[in-house]
Amino acid sequence: MFVAKRVRNTSSSSAGHSTNDLSSDALVRVRELAGQRPVDAVALALAEMKAARTSNDIARCGEAGLATAQAYWSAGDLTTAERYLEAALAAFEHSGQRRRLGTAYKLHAVLFISLDKVSLALSAALKALGYPDISAKDRMHLYGTIAICFHSLFDLPTAGRVLEEYAWPEAERSRDPQAIVACASRCAGMLHDYACWTMDIPNVSTVGADRPTLEPTLAYLTRAKQYLAICDLHLDEVTLPERAWALAQKGVVISLADGWDKARTIFDESLALAAEFPRQQVAALVTAGMAARIAGRFEMARDLLLRARPLPAAEPALTQRIIAYELSYAFQALGEADAATEEMRRFADLQIRKTRMAEEWIDGAANKRRYGGQFELAAAKELMLGKVEPAALRRAVDYIEANLRQRLALSQVALHAHVSTRTLQNLFHVHKGLPASEFIRERRMQRADQLLREARKSVAQVAEASGYSSAANFSRDYRRRFGRVPSSVLHRGERISPTRVSVAK
Repeated sequence: MFVAKRVRNTSSSSAGHSTNDLSSDALVRVRELAGQRPVDAVALALAEMKAARTSNDIARCGEAGLATAQAYWSAGDLTTAERYLEAALAAFEHSGQRRRLGTAYKLHAVLFISLDKVSLALSAALKALGYPDISAKDRMHLYGTIAICFHSLFDLPTAGRVLEEYAWPEAERSRDPQAIVACASRCAGMLHDYACWTMDIPNVSTVGADRPTLEPTLAYLTRAKQYLAICDLHLDEVTLPERAWALAQKGVVISLADGWDKARTIFDESLALAAEFPRQQVAALVTAGMAARIAGRFEMARDLLLRARPLPAAEPALTQRIIAYELSYAFQALGEADAATEEMRRFADLQIRKTRMAEEWIDGAANKRRYGGQFELAAAKELMLGKVEPAALRRAVDYIEANLRQRLALSQVALHAHVSTRTLQNLFHVHKGLPASEFIRERRMQRADQLLREARKSVAQVAEASGYSSAANFSRDYRRRFGRVPSSVLHRGERISPTRVSVAK
């Protein structure tokens, strides 16, 4: 594993750009390829990682390591993704690039949940939310991960609340088709699970959970179809793997609501689109297998699930647990009692392991240092629901967000937060992981990026709206942060705002 070393400051060169800037175009390309051609993304990322190590530039190593981890994650290789992510975290920590830790913690949370390390996943996701490099789209994904965590901890009411009341508003706020489709699909899938619960259909999602007061089946399916309708509006705007995943979620809802025959063509399209994308291929096979089992198509369910099991992207414990559960019912219905018993035994072993890891702090010193020395579900739940973050810090953040276009002195922010400047700095260090000035700078960059993509403004107008008196200084800072000039993204990302789904309480 690459170990970051403290080296000379390479923040500037004779050309006026950092060494990290010189590789920024390639890193942007890696992130673009990761969602479309993951194998190509891995190759390009590894070349960047090699160049970063050769240059001995810690900042560049951190960015390249993070991009490489994201590429391997897209390719379905979680073990290698975790190794490169650890290298990126080490580089960010050694170089003082604390403002980039949010994105790294976000990926860490996703990896942890796939490995059934629920306590670490929840802690990493909650910590990532405090960093300013996290966009609305990122927050949507983080809240989705948090919902899965509470689900795994048998707290389905909180999981549902987080998904619909926290993740979905962020997806809408992002106005990003990928975020909208991903979140709407997750909401539809969750509502499908609740509908199964009302019909007493065995479902891995409800095993071990206390049964809450449930709405009628039709209410859940109606809301699920509302989310699916939003997905349909944006499917042409997302990448093939994202479309494959959304169609799999659509298929499982349609199968339960309208019958397997109407869902079959949806699953066929999902499987065809996912064929070249390892993670989505496994998701499509498992979801179709689950729907086939629920619909009584047991041979088809068995065949789909057995196709998924040996694939490398199906290795994570979470996926293997779902496959074992579904196969146990399929084999039982087909009269293969011994095979059914073996699958249920496998599921029970994985379920017990998941339950243990959900409540124990099981990882090493580095993760304890990053995420705390112990795991307390009650504290995590309170933090998720906004009860732990100090009121003074919330006042400060609210004031900053409302005044990003103004010149903000820390003394002025502290005054509106009703604390001293020193206390304000301590609050940001403890709860956000970086100085208040860096938080403000990052939020301005995020706001500028959003305005460039959405608003019909010039670069100079966006600079002014983001608190810059000089368009040249704004362009310099934007390029350093995002690796591209502002004009390259101007107006490119106009979005269609989805219809808000009315969420029944």
